[in-house]
Amino acid sequence: MEHREKLLDGVFEEVKKQLGAVTKRPDYDAIAALLLREALTELRVHKAEIRADESTQKALKKGALDEIAKELKGEFNIAGALEEGSGVVVDAADGKIHYDNTLETRLRRLQGTLRSSVYKVLMGESA
Repeated sequence: MEHREKLLDGVFEEVKKQLGAVTKRPDYDAIAALLLREALTELRVHKAEIRADESTQKALKKGALDEIAKELKGEFNIAGALEEGSGVVVDAADGKIHYDNTLETRLRRLQGTLRSSVYKVLMGESA
């Protein structure tokens, strides 16, 4: 059991190291828009400030931010850069509500549900 956990922790740590490469994908503009839309939909707000890494900011400024604001009938603006991570962090209600939708946080959220499937793949079993 201990060996299994060490193996899985190593896999997830390696995946985490490679998350930054996602921002270089040709379809990252669509991914950035998805991350923002999901965060705003979860918060259910019509006014929010967005912090994003440089690549995500560039992607959103290409029109996705305006499109999402129109779609959700809201006022959303980029308020600054993330200190770490790739994706978006959205703050609303004067910072009282917060949604972290960075790739790193998304991986952490999914880790528990993915552990069994990942282990089966590593052991050569069908997931």
